[in-house]
Amino acid sequence: RTSVDIFPSSRLCVFVTGALNSHCVHHVFPALPRALHPAGAARLARLFPDEYRAVHDFSTLAALWVVRHETFTHVVEMKDLVRLANGRWLRQCGLDVASVALLVAVTAAMPATTLF
Repeated sequence: RTSVDIFPSSRLCVFVTGALNSHCVHHVFPALPRALHPAGAARLARLFPDEYRAVHDFSTLAALWVVRHETFTHVVEMKDLVRLANGRWLRQCGLDVASVALLVAVTAAMPATTLF
């Protein structure tokens, strides 16, 4: 229940990511060629409508990014992600910007020779 396919029906996304966007399809149909992953995603959605998890729009993708660190005690459906992420957007943005700023500061302060 933790694997998610991101834009599985997009041939452009399959091409750009090398089919890494179709993780569920890859595990269910490991011998399926990348070019057929969109068809495999459609088949999974038809066979397992309640279990197959796929992101088909940018608002759900953004919500998934916001709640990626959360631990839920109940099953969360994809349709509920946007509601669960509501009100957490700014906090998550602030935390991610602070993490990047800290990484940049540490990298700038530490000479490259001390890393190796």
